[in-house]
Amino acid sequence: MRRNKLSFTKEQKQLLKSRLTRVFLKSYDEKYVINKIEGANNITELEQIVMSNDICDYCSFAGLHLEVAKILICGATRVLYLFPRIRSRMCFLGSVSGYRNTMRSLCLLDRDIIEKFKIRDICSDDTIINLASRTLIFIDNTEYDNSDANITAEAYPVHGIFDAVVLDEGDFKGLAYRRLLNSLKYSHATGHHPVGCDSVISTVYHEFGHLLDFLIKLSDNEEFLSYYNSFTKEQIEKNLSKYAATNAKEFFAEAFSEYMSNKKPRSIATYLWNLLEKLYQEKYKKGEK
Repeated sequence: MRRNKLSFTKEQKQLLKSRLTRVFLKSYDEKYVINKIEGANNITELEQIVMSNDICDYCSFAGLHLEVAKILICGATRVLYLFPRIRSRMCFLGSVSGYRNTMRSLCLLDRDIIEKFKIRDICSDDTIINLASRTLIFIDNTEYDNSDANITAEAYPVHGIFDAVVLDEGDFKGLAYRRLLNSLKYSHATGHHPVGCDSVISTVYHEFGHLLDFLIKLSDNEEFLSYYNSFTKEQIEKNLSKYAATNAKEFFAEAFSEYMSNKKPRSIATYLWNLLEKLYQEKYKKGEK
């Protein structure tokens, strides 16, 4: 399928630049927001909490159990309070089906959804269709239902316009959910994932680690790459996880997940967290309240 080149006018490029510097406004205490999320009685109420607190531009939890959706949103909220600039890459949160349906609606130029993404003045109709169509291809090429390489969660970088973290609702139903929980514990026990990362929330943190990487391009940073290349594959597997040895991006995402999931993270996770904070502060020198 041929992919048309994205096209923006000078004015649209300026608006896009502003969009990519958005910051999460801490209107309420973090604990208050988390309590509201955890107290939601149904998906509709949860979606209202998400939108009213500007946690993302648009959300759809189609097919996801309420408690699983809460895990995703609580994880997002904790990351937002730590790194408010991540809001610029937190465009969509929800289920794979919800994301797919949203992109299909955008291919049909659903004006209500375009307004919620706040892109009416940034993207032409052709650009919206182009981006949504590309994203549908990304989704369809992700192996959500492959028993040998099943993906439970995924982060999608879409130019800061439709960036998303999604959960595969198929993994959270009945026996599939039980198998997932057992798989997480097995992966943890065998070192496939880091210490303390044997739960759904640690999987969620891993994906938000990718979003942070998209935000500050950490895995392309010279200091990061020097640190990454200082380890052998075997050292990474032993001191972080087997999956972390896949590539530089997974190395960081696994370290971020370990740091967020543990009171006493190990040395690699701690080093990369400190590097993340340093690069984040350097990029956003004015600071945030």
